[in-house]
Amino acid sequence: MNNINIHKLLMKVPLLFGLLFIFQFIFLGYSFADNGISSVNSFVEEKHSATDFRSRKQNSNGQRSDSGFDFIVSLERENISNAGTLTMDFDDDGNTNVSINTSSTPINSYIIFLNDNHSKSDRTNKVGEIVFENEIYGFSDDPNKTIFLSNVSKSGATYPSSNNDGFSARELEGLNLYTDTTSFSTISHDWVSIGSDSKTLRIGVKNGTYGDYIRVFTAVEQEPTVDFNLTSSNGLESTSSANLTVDLSDSYSENVTVNYTVTGTATGSGTDYTLANGTLTITSGNTSANITIAGIVNDALDENNETVIVTLSNPTNATLGSDTVHTYTILDNDNLPVVDFNTTTSSGAESVSSKALTVDLTPVSGRDVTVDYAITGTATGSGTDFTLANGTLTISAGNTTSTITIASIVNDALDEVDETVVVTLSNPTNATLGSDDTHTYTITDDDDEVSSKLVIDNLSTENRPLSSSVPLQKCGIILEGKCLSEE
Repeated sequence: MNNINIHKLLMKVPLLFGLLFIFQFIFLGYSFADNGISSVNSFVEEKHSATDFRSRKQNSNGQRSDSGFDFIVSLERENISNAGTLTMDFDDDGNTNVSINTSSTPINSYIIFLNDNHSKSDRTNKVGEIVFENEIYGFSDDPNKTIFLSNVSKSGATYPSSNNDGFSARELEGLNLYTDTTSFSTISHDWVSIGSDSKTLRIGVKNGTYGDYIRVFTAVEQEPTVDFNLTSSNGLESTSSANLTVDLSDSYSENVTVNYTVTGTATGSGTDYTLANGTLTITSGNTSANITIAGIVNDALDENNETVIVTLSNPTNATLGSDTVHTYTILDNDNLPVVDFNTTTSSGAESVSSKALTVDLTPVSGRDVTVDYAITGTATGSGTDFTLANGTLTISAGNTTSTITIASIVNDALDEVDETVVVTLSNPTNATLGSDDTHTYTITDDDDEVSSKLVIDNLSTENRPLSSSVPLQKCGIILEGKCLSEE
């Protein structure tokens, strides 16, 4: 196949899909409309503009289909609450002469009538089907119940009276009602069936005089509930956005709006994400819409998981459901920072009273980091040579260093060897331990060395013979003029 033929074929694809769509809905399927009706099949026309409900045997102006359909359905009035108590011939369970109080149970009223001359076989060959959006309470086919009825009938429409020609012919012939089925049909008599969903009505009628009528009462459209599809969800901070789905319990004929406020531990306005307080609109006929957390920032900062909390309030054309709060958690995906000493050794004279040992954190963290430290070495703590006990160091979020301080280093006068204070890090939280986990600080002795001296007392020989037996005294160590030890 050459390129020209392929191009011609592609040009025909939209037409083929269009024809398939028309075939499906005209010959096989259903059309969708509003006015409290979800769909009708190919034998039914929705004609809500109809205003003449007389039998054509009475008057040629009696309503007919514009396009040759077999049945017509026409909405009379919606949300009727002032018509008092009405009696239906049948309810949706098959009970007869059932009363309904419109003040406590508002209703919608519809007229359904046959438009063509039907034979017996048409009771099964040309079955009308109407799916209402709301529950079917029941219907009447008695001619006295399908004429003008105060606060029920369509304003400005023409209805027959009992003395008009063809009045009694408006009633279905030998009507049977079948409940909880959408598949039954028969040629033995006129029939109506109501499905188990209490919304699907099917009708098969034989008629030679045109104009068989029934009046159907349904529930009015109830405001749906609006709430979140889920109450929680999460995603890595590398996920740039998140949709929070808000659902209606059922579609509605008008737009539904609901306000939302944004809180949580994460910071909006582009710091961690972008979403401000606002109002969500679910357009008529739809059952859901999304609130989008956008611009989620994928930073390099190790931090706690953070939340975005969205709360619904103040709906219009709906009531709030139970799931009014959604918590979205932004999961941190950054590695832990490394904590260790800045250097591993240092020293200072004992005359230096304190020494701060720097501990580094790489890189900076969004969380507080702690690390334990233990003290060893040749120097003696607890105030003898220095003051520092085992402990825990905290590096606050946003900082990269902190110090462990060897305090109160004692500057004694004793000549002694250099001594060490060894500090070892362990058990970090919100970080990993680096390689330089030990620091050795050397306290350098700064006292002079003491020399030995020989002291001879009573060395005078005045008036003493050379052979005197008084021994000479020798002193091995002298401190501040005093003999500390004799030789």
